[in-house]
Amino acid sequence: TGGAAGPSGCGPVPVPVPVVAVPGPGVAAALPNGAPPGPPPVADDSKTNLIVNYLPQSMSQEELRSLFGSLGDIESCKLVRDKVTGQSLGYGFVNYVEAGDADRAIGALNGLKLQTKTIKVTRGPTEAVLCVANLPRLLTQPQFEELLRPFGSLERCFLVYSPATGHSKGYGFVEFMKKDSAARARSELLGKQLGTRRLHVHWVDAAQLSPELLHSRPSEPRRPRTGSVCPGSTSVCPSAPPGPRAAACWLR
Repeated sequence: TGGAAGPSGCGPVPVPVPVVAVPGPGVAAALPNGAPPGPPPVADDSKTNLIVNYLPQSMSQEELRSLFGSLGDIESCKLVRDKVTGQSLGYGFVNYVEAGDADRAIGALNGLKLQTKTIKVTRGPTEAVLCVANLPRLLTQPQFEELLRPFGSLERCFLVYSPATGHSKGYGFVEFMKKDSAARARSELLGKQLGTRRLHVHWVDAAQLSPELLHSRPSEPRRPRTGSVCPGSTSVCPSAPPGPRAAACWLR
């Protein structure tokens, strides 16, 4: 390539080209403009990730992958199991490579009858609702709110309770009025130590929360009485089985 003229008899002096390191030992890439490469594009999982509910207890992860893999290439597939017993909790996650395949899977498999179950296939996690798990069992609803309020205005939140004991099952759900508030809450609460527990925080699709909790409104805002419960919840939390009953806090 061209360069500036050097001393007589020495030929042109090469113009140095900025070199930046790229992944891999001893590898370098010359960039004409001297700018470092930008980050790789991030896939939009909200369009390819699916949650599959009401799976038969006997269904294996391989069978889940085979069923959904018949409609397109799968990036990942996970059947959620009880950490102690290893038994299926009846739901799982499927992430396709292409968004179009995810759309086709919803159309073809949502409502499919498998054994005695009718499966439900919906979009995966959004940036609106969070599941906060591994909470101290004695954490109260007001304390749960207090934990979340610093990150922004709350649309609604609730802890999930055991129908047998009436005590918290150690996880709950929150929806913020702004998505960036939810993102900030997840970033700061994920791995946070609370008493003897280290918190887990996951994105959750609002469609996975019961219609009674998400879409109905009481005549006026109110707090639940101590020990009061709302209609059964079929919500899914990646780190805990669905709770059939939940106490809800309506915040507007």
